[in-house]
Amino acid sequence: MAQPLSEGGRIARNFAALFSSQAAAAAAGLVATAFLARMLGTESFGVLGFGVAILSYFGLLVTLGTDVYGAREIAQTPARAARLVHDLLGLRTATVAAVSVLYFVVVFALDLPERVRVVLWIQGAGLLATAYTLDFVFQGLQRMGAIAARQTMASALSLALVLLVVRTPEDVYLAALAPVAAGALTAGWLALRMHRAVLPFGIAVRPAAWRPMLKASLPIAVAQLMGAVFFYIDIVMLGFMETPHLVGVYVGMSRVLMVTLVAAGLIGSVFLPVVAAAWPDAGPMRARYRDFMIAALLAGAPVALAGMAFPAEIVSVIFGAPYLGGTTALTILMGMTLAAYLAMAPAGALTSWHDQTWHMVAFSAGGVANVALNLVLIPRYGIEGAATATLLAQLLVLAVAATRIWLRFRLFEMGPAAALVLAAAIAAAAARWLADAVLGDAPALAVLAVGGTCGAAIYLGLVAAMRIVPLRRLRGAVAGRLRKDDAGDR
Repeated sequence: MAQPLSEGGRIARNFAALFSSQAAAAAAGLVATAFLARMLGTESFGVLGFGVAILSYFGLLVTLGTDVYGAREIAQTPARAARLVHDLLGLRTATVAAVSVLYFVVVFALDLPERVRVVLWIQGAGLLATAYTLDFVFQGLQRMGAIAARQTMASALSLALVLLVVRTPEDVYLAALAPVAAGALTAGWLALRMHRAVLPFGIAVRPAAWRPMLKASLPIAVAQLMGAVFFYIDIVMLGFMETPHLVGVYVGMSRVLMVTLVAAGLIGSVFLPVVAAAWPDAGPMRARYRDFMIAALLAGAPVALAGMAFPAEIVSVIFGAPYLGGTTALTILMGMTLAAYLAMAPAGALTSWHDQTWHMVAFSAGGVANVALNLVLIPRYGIEGAATATLLAQLLVLAVAATRIWLRFRLFEMGPAAALVLAAAIAAAAARWLADAVLGDAPALAVLAVGGTCGAAIYLGLVAAMRIVPLRRLRGAVAGRLRKDDAGDR
């Protein structure tokens, strides 16, 4: 008879499942982005990105933070999963109906070119799939394989549709429809899988049950809304303040930013339910928080520093010469990537440990700052100003979240994070020097290949030599064990 997996075994299994899916999704997304950027041109590509930016805020109004809330509650009280899911789906049914009407009214009222308005209406059809995407159920139960399968299928299907139907800038409508269709089909597949293998699908209309849910999830929703500000408000504001060409160039740079944050979604999906389950025991909380911090920076620091070291090559390989004007903006956005990975553990712990109000405060402060900074910096510095505003706002979120975690839980754990950032900086600088010294004016793809290989080798060597990540902990995670002394590490 098979033995149940330990906590470490679940982490390792879930990480492996999500890593494979996120890698596939990132690869498919990168290919789709490069293809669309070249086929549509900067202006139509900018229209597509502008629509995604607008839609993101309405998608958050549909879920209202219930994805994080649902995953947390299921992780802490699995016996309530069925009733909780049915009530949450009832709530989401009500919100998607109201938000869809609001979305189409707003799009109609905005002073936009007809082509942009049609793209927005097509993309708005994806709100229904957003309401019924049930990743939070499987995340709360720490069954990430289903999430991994859905993400892989969605990215592959979207890429296939894009490659099949997009050929010219006039195909922007079909480009907008492809991810909507892929999202709807895969959301339906996951709902069917839940119904057959986990718990019955059902929609309960019980407004009395929605009130406590909303009370707990609304601070999360506000924080998510402010988080969306970091990634999309600059594109929205550029859409009203700059030329379509510059908007398209910046959309390309923001797509690279999103690719660098793929690992953040993976690590957060794996660690957030584990961090939540550690509540309220101080020893496990400290251990899981430290693991979360190390995992985030182990993956995020080299990605961010590599982006800073090779921005022109990245832009050239993915987008081509028309987008090279975004190189400086991309370098700044890679600083935002680093700050985002530094903020993952403190921000995630706030929601996991029932301090979601301060999570909301952190992201609200950053969101307000981002809007204000964009208003000041975009007219003066264009897309570089938009990138700088995003970076400064993310640093503010990091400062607020880390301060709150220290004041309430006396947790910091920035030492290992700083060491990982230092190792990544040394590796990126060495890789840049080696690429320049050996290759000179070689094609961008060759520079990236040689620089990336050298940088990865140097980084891993430094991590091993500095013992930033204890080898015994890594071996234990792979073998499905956690260190026995974690609970006593206070």
